[in-house]
Amino acid sequence: MAKKIKVTLDPGHDKGSNISPVNPKYIEGVQMWKLANFLKKALENYDIEVILTRPTVKDNIPSVYERGKLAAENGSDLMISLHSNAPGQRKDGTYDQTITGTCIYYSLTDPDNKDLADELGKAISETMGHQYRGSMTREYGEDRPNWDYYGVIRGAAQN
Repeated sequence: MAKKIKVTLDPGHDKGSNISPVNPKYIEGVQMWKLANFLKKALENYDIEVILTRPTVKDNIPSVYERGKLAAENGSDLMISLHSNAPGQRKDGTYDQTITGTCIYYSLTDPDNKDLADELGKAISETMGHQYRGSMTREYGEDRPNWDYYGVIRGAAQN
């Protein structure tokens, strides 16, 4: 019997954080929780085991590092932390649209994941009808070479 695939979904932020400057009714923590639950049902239809870092919209979330660590401790094959970047407002009142689109971050510790990251990013962008900004890594800094900058990735990959 083949091993069942296990995915951890992390609805980024929490229930009241990251309110859009363009639409104050859009709260990223709530919308990403809704998206995570939609994806959970869809993945389970393919017999994929899904773990949520925040099972209810009201749950307080652990730190970003702890969310990634949860994926590692549960033996997840893939960890997806869901976010939706709102455009930042410029001094003149217009919005910076350069951050729109899909980007995928993957761990510095596994450069072979770039191909999977690109495939996911392109599929998401095509589905959503927006640009694919690419897959990338981000290093913590000169004082910690080869450390992933994002705690959620570091927690999942560098345990």
